[in-house]
Amino acid sequence: LIVACNIIIQLQLNFFCISVMAFRLKSYIQFALIISVILSSLHYYLKVKEYRFSPRFIRSMGEKYAGRSPSVYVKSIMTDLRASTAGPIIPAESLGVLDMLKGRTAVNRQKKLSNEKSTVWLSVNFGGIQGRIHFFHLSWSEYLALVGVPMKSIGSSSLHWMNQSCTVLSGSLQRHRTEESFVHEHFEPGKHVRFGVFENYIVEISEDTWLLCYGRGLTMASFLYCFLGWISQADFFSPILMLSIALYSLLVDIADYSLQFYHRFFR
Repeated sequence: LIVACNIIIQLQLNFFCISVMAFRLKSYIQFALIISVILSSLHYYLKVKEYRFSPRFIRSMGEKYAGRSPSVYVKSIMTDLRASTAGPIIPAESLGVLDMLKGRTAVNRQKKLSNEKSTVWLSVNFGGIQGRIHFFHLSWSEYLALVGVPMKSIGSSSLHWMNQSCTVLSGSLQRHRTEESFVHEHFEPGKHVRFGVFENYIVEISEDTWLLCYGRGLTMASFLYCFLGWISQADFFSPILMLSIALYSLLVDIADYSLQFYHRFFR
């Protein structure tokens, strides 16, 4: 009788353990399915949504200013963007929402764009490539920026949930796929280099290289990539400035879409 009771208890314990494991496995499968549905829906939305900027317009603008002096890039590109109907553009001197804390007025934002000291730049580390970046537009699904690399650098483009296209304005860029043969692609001023979704390249950039870069996709996911570079260099101001500019751009974007919605349906 004792042996039979022990067997029954052991069977019950085994059944309980199997039930717990089955419940956990079911929970894991449900969680994986939910994540899969969310990611698939997000991927589909990013594929079919309307974007503010035309890649053809950005490429033509890059070709227009390729080979010119870097001192005119910001002012000239800002002029072309404001003349277009692409959407809200971040002022060259804007620190984002930090402007409100510093009490900067509209007069401050009217400084001459030719004065480089008034243009806001972010120091960045792109997978080992040291440079600086100025955002013309930044949202959760789209960005347009001018990237400058003062010294020769070699690094990785890393994996991004974005399609990106950069026009070489000055200097040069070489790249090759990390998983393929060592065949180099060389890009001179006026040429366009494209980085697809989750495509990783080894990139070599010559000194004094300037790139006009445009990307579509989940830009917010790439913020972590930037933050890791800043933290590795003990740079704590750049992440704050990046968040300030991103929040400012998001608020302006929401206001612009709200205004368009109002004009479309209520006027």
